[in-house]
Amino acid sequence: MRDLSQHILDLAQNSMTAGATLVIIRLCIEESGTLGMTIADNGRGMSEAVLHHAADPFVTTKQGRRIGLGLSLMQANAERAGGSMQVQSTEGAGTTLTVTMNRNHIDCLPLGDLEGTLLALSFANPSAEIRFEGSTAKGACVYDTRKVKQKSQEQNTSAARLMAAMQQELHQSLNSIFGGGTT
Repeated sequence: MRDLSQHILDLAQNSMTAGATLVIIRLCIEESGTLGMTIADNGRGMSEAVLHHAADPFVTTKQGRRIGLGLSLMQANAERAGGSMQVQSTEGAGTTLTVTMNRNHIDCLPLGDLEGTLLALSFANPSAEIRFEGSTAKGACVYDTRKVKQKSQEQNTSAARLMAAMQQELHQSLNSIFGGGTT
């Protein structure tokens, strides 16, 4: 994968496939250069046996697939950038993925199109909600599809206007701390 937004898209889609109705994505870039990313969900979670092999590319729980590269690629990219990856999961309760990287390391992937990724996730599975929490030295932002949808329902807006409202909310939120949707 060429950037972190592609990893976020893949891993959050995995959460939704695992029955998550809420996916929380946290991205923190510290002044020291440490990048921290967490993706937590309330999906089916993994058994202890599956969790033990979660980053193995030849172990997957998806039907009709023989390989699962999402976690193994994320782990490899984190380690190449001087970081690490941990996965915690409780069967029936959800999974939390935590990644750290050195943002200043030459092998650290760029963020990519974070705005486009979060917008795509917002509409990928209408029954799942997305919450993004970002922070940098410039400040913090929160994007939560539940709040945007609630405001749109109160105003009785169309699906097209809902999409436009989500895009505007994302753009303003991300621009305030990252200087735009991509970096």
